[in-house]
Amino acid sequence: MSQIEITIHPDNFNHFVPKLSKVRTRVPMVMGGSGAGKSVAVAQILLLTRVVQEGQSGLALRKYETDVRRSIFPLLKSVITRFGLRKYFKINTTRMHFQFAPNDAEIYCLGASDPESLKSITAEGSPLNWAWLEEANQFKLSDFREIQRRIRGYTPYPKQFWMTFNPVSKLHWLKTELIDKEEPGVRLYKYTYKDNMFLSDDDREILENLKLTSPSDYRVYALGEWGEPSAGLVFPQYQTITESVWNLIPRDAETIFGIDWGYNTPSAVAEYKIVRQPKGLPEIFARQVLYKAGLLTDDIIRVVKPLVKGSYVYCDNAEPDRIQQLREVGILAKPWDKDILTSIDFCKRLSLYVLGKDFENELQNYRWIQGTDKVDRNTPNHLIDTFKGAVWTHLRNNASYKLMPLSYK
Repeated sequence: MSQIEITIHPDNFNHFVPKLSKVRTRVPMVMGGSGAGKSVAVAQILLLTRVVQEGQSGLALRKYETDVRRSIFPLLKSVITRFGLRKYFKINTTRMHFQFAPNDAEIYCLGASDPESLKSITAEGSPLNWAWLEEANQFKLSDFREIQRRIRGYTPYPKQFWMTFNPVSKLHWLKTELIDKEEPGVRLYKYTYKDNMFLSDDDREILENLKLTSPSDYRVYALGEWGEPSAGLVFPQYQTITESVWNLIPRDAETIFGIDWGYNTPSAVAEYKIVRQPKGLPEIFARQVLYKAGLLTDDIIRVVKPLVKGSYVYCDNAEPDRIQQLREVGILAKPWDKDILTSIDFCKRLSLYVLGKDFENELQNYRWIQGTDKVDRNTPNHLIDTFKGAVWTHLRNNASYKLMPLSYK
């Protein structure tokens, strides 16, 4: 193994980085508010100590590949450049892969929407020794367990599974399954914006103003404390149901479907039963039909066509060619109308009953961006998009909310 000497002045790091870099526990959970420097700190630690000093290879993960390319990959690249290490690294932008030439240690930047795809990863220079789950609150517990199974084999260093996240809900599995149950090897590290000496005065002021404008956001994003389950949620009022309840829905309930296209991210299909009420708005019963990445239009057609039986199928309007493919096989496919805030305002007034774990997970994490009227699009929202798109489009032109079907075009 080639040896090089790298010296970086301590002033380049926040005060907590040297101590955190010495952590060897199996699951270091780095939690805190916005602007705490959590992600930068973990990127520095993994690059400089695990890769450069020790020759460890690992996985840098986001839930979805699209987020990898715009967040964790450029973050690692910027740390390499800032510390003058670019000449030592082979960087493949297409594969989002780093290799440190002196010891052949590698970093694979990947989306984990389908953890099974991680089985094919084999490090050339050294066995995989660590994984980093950035925005860990976007992952499911089953994702984490599968990732743990992928990091295996003998290495001279202990395996580690780093997590960085905002503590958005005290009911999240990160807290209920790992922390509250005291899973062996889990250790929590908490930092806030006050620990980040590189944060601008403007950014500090924005966070501190949340104390007056949004106390619930201040608790999570400034103080780094666990949020109440409904704080900041876009759709806090919904009920989960079982398959037996779904089967009791009146037969005369109108049925529509919604499709949110994906490939690197999940394609999502939901079935909606619209139950009229004597007065006011209808009740909406939603059932998750499909939630999977890597699907072509033909794959979705095979699932949807036997179910729809003449019902309208509202689709993400961003891909008209795929909508046309559905029409060509006799599916009554229509593009949904798109107006994020208006559709949210309308759908929040509906009584929503949900069947499906991924649907529940999205509703539990779909939040407003602190202090704004914008939603956080970095949280999974594929099934929620079918709700906003399909249900709103189907009902919006009926001023009295009588369920007159829209004409098929």
